[in-house]
Amino acid sequence: MINVSLPDGSIRQFDQPVTVYDVAASIGPGLAKA
Repeated sequence: MINVSLPDGSIRQFDQPVTVYDVAASIGPGLAKA
């Protein structure tokens, strides 16, 4: 399992390998487009 800690203190957990795009998309669609 991969845990990504964000500056606001939240943690995103992923069960499989992810790309930076996947992490950005989990935060918000606007960030994924940037």
